[in-house]
Amino acid sequence: MVWLQAMSSLGERPEIKFEKEVLAWTEDVYDEADRELTESHEFRLTSKVIDFIQGRQWSAKARFGRSRPVSNRVFRQFMEQVGLLTDIQPDFKVKFYDSLDGFSEIEKLMNQMITVWAGDTDFEMRLSQVVMYGLIHTGPAKVQWNPSLNGGLGDVEFKHISPLHYMEVGTDGDTQDAEVCIARQVVTQQYLLRKYGEVARGAKPDMAFSELPGRDMRPGRIGKASWARLSPQLRKLMGTQMSGNMSKYPRMMLKEFWMKDDTKLDGSISVRVGRPDSNWSYMVEPGMPLYPRGRVIITAGGKVLEDTCNPYWHGKHPFAKYRAFRVPWQTAGLSGMEPLVAMQNILNRINGGVMDTINAAIEPTLIGPKAALSQQGWDSLDPGAPGGKIQYNNNTPRPPEFKKPPELGNYVLPFEQMIEKEMDMTSGSSAIQQATSKKQVPGGDSLDMIFNSRSTNIRLMGRGLQSFLTDTGSLTVGTMLQFCDSRHRIMKFGAKGLVANDFEPLYGNAKPSGMEPESFVRKATFSIRKGSLLSIEKSEEIQWAFALRKMKDLSRKNLFRKLDVNMDIDQNDRELKEEMAEQLALAGAAGALQHGKKK
Repeated sequence: MVWLQAMSSLGERPEIKFEKEVLAWTEDVYDEADRELTESHEFRLTSKVIDFIQGRQWSAKARFGRSRPVSNRVFRQFMEQVGLLTDIQPDFKVKFYDSLDGFSEIEKLMNQMITVWAGDTDFEMRLSQVVMYGLIHTGPAKVQWNPSLNGGLGDVEFKHISPLHYMEVGTDGDTQDAEVCIARQVVTQQYLLRKYGEVARGAKPDMAFSELPGRDMRPGRIGKASWARLSPQLRKLMGTQMSGNMSKYPRMMLKEFWMKDDTKLDGSISVRVGRPDSNWSYMVEPGMPLYPRGRVIITAGGKVLEDTCNPYWHGKHPFAKYRAFRVPWQTAGLSGMEPLVAMQNILNRINGGVMDTINAAIEPTLIGPKAALSQQGWDSLDPGAPGGKIQYNNNTPRPPEFKKPPELGNYVLPFEQMIEKEMDMTSGSSAIQQATSKKQVPGGDSLDMIFNSRSTNIRLMGRGLQSFLTDTGSLTVGTMLQFCDSRHRIMKFGAKGLVANDFEPLYGNAKPSGMEPESFVRKATFSIRKGSLLSIEKSEEIQWAFALRKMKDLSRKNLFRKLDVNMDIDQNDRELKEEMAEQLALAGAAGALQHGKKK
């Protein structure tokens, strides 16, 4: 592509004469990915599951009965699984596999930095948003450097993305294998001006997001009282639609394209790719790849806001996906909520029929010849009024009588209980119920063991979460190594935030002098010890630790390490000795007092 090579020396965005070609290419890729997404089963499933979680479980044409009860078991099961998966205590480690001077300092510092970062950025709550989408089918997330955070110094940002706003092209499921990753979000024009400056001045608002809905005006043939009684649907059908006004904050779709680009530099002149004042720009020699780390194009409102190289030293797409149930036959995860939605729908129909039957017994239908009562009598009749009397015409062939209410079959309630039991099997609630129904109720430790033995689904989802956190942890560590210079580290840790490499050119940068940025970041690995992620996975190890301590085969310090308690053990020992000394003194004083009384 000649126009790609022509834009390569421009660094941030293409010249005007090439902007149309860039927009045309990105829009073609976007339309292809969007068409594939909207035609997928997961696209329709996402909205359906969210409706069920929020209690919107009856459609307008769901059934002809009057009762539409909702016993929202889907919400309870959903929140229970989110709670179990986000109750995490990962035993993670950042490791540098190199023997160069200063790397051991960086390793120790990075382990501290990522722990502090997770607490400062409310990581667990952000993670819960990703887990929620992952339970529906797929939870995408982005790890990026946001220069506006941390009082303008910048910080790593972990950001959840809706699966309806994230697309991949050219992959069988692995994000890093994708040819293009596309993330989109609706933003205001003011946001674009703040972030991209005058480049975004000519961006055109999208009418679908910027025009306010018009009002449904009353036609002259319908009176005010009748119009007020109409439902919103009938008003829209019978009224006159007025055109809406433009929003005071025009909106448009911001699209990010993170892609692989194998274009090489033609000619005989070296060029710089990226902003010269950044730590991620680099020189490209003739005949070498222009974008060895990848390429980023950002568009909105018919404008190319940015066209540059991948700014991250790790050279990866800054995205990761959590899929609770990863399967080989599709790129999206298998939905853990879809079976629950199907069973919830059955329960709703059963409960709706039961409610209709109860209502028919409480307020039975009165059937009789039309001539038995006058029309006014039929309209004003309240057959359920206690002590009421009904007068009817003797000339009618038969008197009015109450319709016999329907009877529920013996199979209804057992079938409902079977569905409820099947829903409970996806969580630990059925295990607890079975344990408490026994003659001898087990103790707390036994309940934990029973609960854990029934948490096969949770354990499987936990392994998927561990894989996701390993991916995001690697992106986070690489981003910190690149952007967290001495200023950030001193602000968090004081003088302890400095390492030996900060005093070598380039000053304040943890990267050793003379080492390529990509090589520096690749030496760092992020890992989570198997079985240490979820709290429920640790309970069995804790019980074994207490048993070994009781048999004196485990030291107190190792017991505290296994419990993962943030405790000053030396101070605890000193306080125990002080308490023991006080108890001995009190015992001695009490003995002396008793001895004095005997005398």
